[in-house]
Amino acid sequence: MLIFSNDISYKDIRASKSHNRFLCLFPIYTFFIAILIACINVKADTLTLPQFKEGVLGKHVQYFQEEKVKLTLFQAQQFFTTANITAGSSNSISLGIDVAPVWIKFSINNNTALEEFYRLSIETPWLDYIDTWLVNDGKVIKHIQGGDAFPFENRPMPYRFYAFEHAYFQGKTDVYIRIETKGPMAIPVYFSSVNNAINRDIASSFQYGILY
Repeated sequence: MLIFSNDISYKDIRASKSHNRFLCLFPIYTFFIAILIACINVKADTLTLPQFKEGVLGKHVQYFQEEKVKLTLFQAQQFFTTANITAGSSNSISLGIDVAPVWIKFSINNNTALEEFYRLSIETPWLDYIDTWLVNDGKVIKHIQGGDAFPFENRPMPYRFYAFEHAYFQGKTDVYIRIETKGPMAIPVYFSSVNNAINRDIASSFQYGILY
């Protein structure tokens, strides 16, 4: 009977030690899991061309808002490497009225040797200032300015929204967008092949013609 009692005590001691070890390590496990989840949440998708034909990019982007000071592109690029950014969770980013400027980032990868012609449009007409930078291998290859504050003739293309077309070469291109406005910050970013964009414009024209 004594041996049985000692055996029970030994098992209890081992169980107690295991429990204490778990309690000590649990906060560490929780911390690393939280970091992993955060990294997964803020990771933006890479759009692969020409497989990606067209669509709204809200769920493919990551973004953050400036705090008082206007950032340069380089400063924004550095900020996107931190954990204080948000992953898009809906088709359109909606941030409210008269809010701080927002920076948006997504990446494009052309996995063919051919140029792929695509149009990017931000389909809210009242956004005042919009800047887009296309970055390849750390170098800015194009900077496109526009928005409702620009005269129509000075906009990237004669279009009812901010829009531009570009030939994407083989490899990865990072796209950075800064938007500043006093009105509602509703940001539907649409990206499509130029052919699909033209067909969409034609379809919209027919719809407006029938409606009016």
